[in-house]
Amino acid sequence: MDDLIQKYGIQTLKAIMKRGNKARYSEILEDFPATSGTLSRVLKALEEEGLIERAVDPNSRPPISYYSVTKKGKKLIASDVIDGMKLFSPELSEEEREAVERWIQHLKQKYGL
Repeated sequence: MDDLIQKYGIQTLKAIMKRGNKARYSEILEDFPATSGTLSRVLKALEEEGLIERAVDPNSRPPISYYSVTKKGKKLIASDVIDGMKLFSPELSEEEREAVERWIQHLKQKYGL
């Protein structure tokens, strides 16, 4: 996977999802930790990997592009969430750990992981 995706991919996907899975470039940039040029390269790499889709509103002048996360991108986010949950599970009580495991199983089933 592209180095830019490894470094900024999850953050970018989450920024898009945060806005209802339809975000403009300027909205994503608000949550992006690097330059606008880097964001442009990250979005291009994510699109090439099939993790996001870009759609242009033909009725707007000038044309406005919107980005959305694909099913493949949502699977990547879910995997990241699961990995994060596993990191915290040793600090949890038995009951909390069981709840986390149930949630992980739910995510795996929902996203086909």
